Amino acid sequence: MTTKIFPLHEKALALSKNFRRLENELIAVLQEIEAQKLYLEIGFSSLFKYATTALGLSEANAYTFIVVARKAKRIPLLQKSLDEASVSVSKVKHILAVLEPENSVEWIQKAKDLSKAKIEKQVASLSPNAKKREKVQYVREEALRMHLEVNEVVYQKLKRAQEISASKNLEETLEALVEVYLKTKDPIEKARRIRKKPAAAPGSHRPGGSNEDRVGRQPPARVLTNVQVIKSKKTLPRNKNFGRKAIPAKTKHEVFLRDEGRCQYRGTNGKVCGERKFVQIHHLEPIWQGGDHAIDNLLSLCHPHHDYFHREDKKYRPSKLRHIEVLSSPG
Repeated sequence: MTTKIFPLHEKALALSKNFRRLENELIAVLQEIEAQKLYLEIGFSSLFKYATTALGLSEANAYTFIVVARKAKRIPLLQKSLDEASVSVSKVKHILAVLEPENSVEWIQKAKDLSKAKIEKQVASLSPNAKKREKVQYVREEALRMHLEVNEVVYQKLKRAQEISASKNLEETLEALVEVYLKTKDPIEKARRIRKKPAAAPGSHRPGGSNEDRVGRQPPARVLTNVQVIKSKKTLPRNKNFGRKAIPAKTKHEVFLRDEGRCQYRGTNGKVCGERKFVQIHHLEPIWQGGDHAIDNLLSLCHPHHDYFHREDKKYRPSKLRHIEVLSSPG
């Protein structure tokens, strides 16, 4: 009896197998990119932003690939199964909450054999208190639906805030709370309030120059990429005038306004990071090497890029940092 061949079926099988192989290859590449912190050098503040922006993955897919990649680094059997393409990423993501090295044989086998529904049911029975990921999605052009879990204490505080603000619903309450928080905590809002205050008397000192000097001021031209260092024979003495003094508040405000509260790290491809979370102020010329708090010596950096820059700089200390410039790509 001749077995009938279905070309489309055979093609679908081949593509499915190839799809799984490509998924696992992507995980391996993401592991290496994270190990080398390559996403920072390119100009992204996190591996997640790199995956969604540079690679064009959806937020859900980026999250899945990253957490699976990190878990595989800890669990050799998972790494082996992914390398062999014997288990799919879509199945693995459902067992991550309970997967550990000591139970990896059992759960990876379940990921291979059981349906998604059965896996989720067994995982839920072992981790009933596990929080679901927060989710935001558009339901209309100008309306979004937020899904998040909060404990009873947080919910009662939210209800109390609703009573105090006399809001009709939780949306209005959240809006009122966010307005108050941003007004008191957002460094850009603080800087704007300071700018609206009456101008200082003629001749009085204003960090970073006059208001006229600051209009249209751009971040220093030496926006960070790779650190280029010109070595000196000896380290410059500490600047005793500034020493360990904190950056004046007014100077901080000027920097935040100029940089719009965004990280100014520029990647090798020319992309500016632009991150607005955990933004810090960096001295281009270090205080201990004679730098000061002048606004043109200050730059906004997100925490990952600030940390990255200082780790790179340490390789060259105690050499003298002269300037930082965009390095052209090879070829």
